[in-house]
Formats: sequence, structure tokens, C-alpha cells
Amino acid sequence: MIKIKILFTIIILTASVLAQFNNYRFGFSISYNYSTSARLYPYPNSANQIFRDENIQLDGFYSISTEFLYRINKSLIIAAGTEYIKHTNDLRVFTISDNSGVYRLTAKEGFELIPFDLSVYYFLPFSTDSFKFFMGGGIAFYYANHVREFADVKAENISRDFSYGIQAAIGMDYMILDFLSARLKMKFRDPDFKLESKYNKDSVIIEGEEYQLPLYNFDSRFNLDGVAFSLGLVFHF
Repeated sequence: MIKIKILFTIIILTASVLAQFNNYRFGFSISYNYSTSARLYPYPNSANQIFRDENIQLDGFYSISTEFLYRINKSLIIAAGTEYIKHTNDLRVFTISDNSGVYRLTAKEGFELIPFDLSVYYFLPFSTDSFKFFMGGGIAFYYANHVREFADVKAENISRDFSYGIQAAIGMDYMILDFLSARLKMKFRDPDFKLESKYNKDSVIIEGEEYQLPLYNFDSRFNLDGVAFSLGLVFHF
């Protein structure tokens, strides 16, 4: 009897949510995002454990994302979205060596990342006419570049892992107008993949001195291990 009452309550609450939504089936969102943490590992294949674990902590960076939404029914939505992230550390110090010795250089080091997300969102039964609470998740695919720049030299990416993983999100829409809502969202993701790069030049001139750069390719590893907080607008049509 108790189970029947619980089931009946869930049905009533869900029906209430269905009644809260208008007839718009499509939505388009644009959001400004803050991600808490990422790591770049410059020597992922080193035989030395200390070098292999060495990483550049890249904390607190911003991005822009967009998402296209389609409402299957009044409580379930599917979505496809993308985001552009670029973040660097301008104080990265590393060494290069040629026949005349070893030199320390200061470089701009970081990453460029474009995620592509496929998601399903479910609006929770305790949502109201003004506040729509949701949770969901899906799969994400990632395209990345290793960014390293010093003087007039840049790293060019040669190859990268095909990276994908699951992502999950919780959030809330506040209905400003019938066709417009403000969205707060928190996303969890943890992509980890390797990149292979090379320099676009074979030498660099710094303070009048020419230094030879390595001709071989170099590896790096990237991990986006933080949480992303988003604030945006959703246009319903």
C-alpha cells in the first residue's frame, strides 16, 4: 500500500511539471563559463617518475559555450552543444639544449580545447512555474591543441588522442519571459588525453643569440579535472 502511495505521489508531481511548460519545442542557449582546474603534463612518457608526474596547474579560466535544445516531451530534453576554451600560463620556464649548451626559456604554455557535448536533461518534479530545476548528462568529445609560444616560435600539433568521456550536469532555469530564461548550471567532466607536437621553426633568436631547437616531436598530456560553472540565457522557440 505504501509503495502504491509513493508511486501515485510521483505521478502527480510529474504531471504537475508537465503542466508547467509551454508549447515551445526548441531552445538555444549561450553561456559564460568558469572552470576551476586543469593540468598539463609536459613529460608524460618520461622514464623518470618525477618528470612524468610534473604538471602545470592551470586554474580558474573562462570560456563561452552554446547549446541547441530539443524538447522530446514536457520533462525530457536532448541537447547538442560546444564550447571554446583557451588558457595559458605566461610564466612557464623550460630548457632547450643544442651543441653549445643548455638554455632556460620563459614561454606561454597552456591548451586550447573544443568540447562537443550530447546530453539528455530531465526537469525535476519539484520545479515551479518560474524555477525549472534539471539534471542530466551524456557523452562529450574533445578536440585539443597544446599551446607553447616563446619569441616567434609556436608549437604545432601533429597528432592527438581521440578523446571522449561522460559528463554530468545539474542546474536551474529561471523564466524571465515566456520565451526567455536565465540558466545556472554546474557541469562535471574529466577528459584526459595525450598530444604530440613539434616546433614550427628549427631555431630561435633571443636577445641577439640564436639557439637551435629540437627537431624531434615532443609529447604532452592534458587533464581537465575541475568543475565548470555556467551563467547564461536560453531562448525558447
